[in-house]
Amino acid sequence: MNKKSLSSFLVLSLIATMNFASLFVIHTITDPVIKNRENQTLLTLLDLTTFGALTIQDVETTEGSLRTSGVVRLQVIKDGTTTVGVVYDIETTGYNAGINFRIGIRNSAFQNTIVISHSETPSYGGVLLNN
Repeated sequence: MNKKSLSSFLVLSLIATMNFASLFVIHTITDPVIKNRENQTLLTLLDLTTFGALTIQDVETTEGSLRTSGVVRLQVIKDGTTTVGVVYDIETTGYNAGINFRIGIRNSAFQNTIVISHSETPSYGGVLLNN
């Protein structure tokens, strides 16, 4: 290796290391914030005030009747072995494709829903979805 290619290699290695360190720090700072927002959303969907000793369990929904019904994610919230609530992430189609929303069910009853995203025409179905 000549001096120029060794110098270029060292510079690129230093840049890559600095970028990795920056991303690591950003992830360390933002990960708890993102998880807190996710937990707040789950509390809202299930009409709960606090998690306390509750645990969140993701259930795989890549196949079967849940997946063909539009369920892309299922989270079961438990207190020990007792199921407290269930949150479904659903993707379906209105007039346009891609309505994504979440439904919270607790005590065998619907609690709340949150529209995550949609591509409906704002003056038609979008009016209802945005409210």
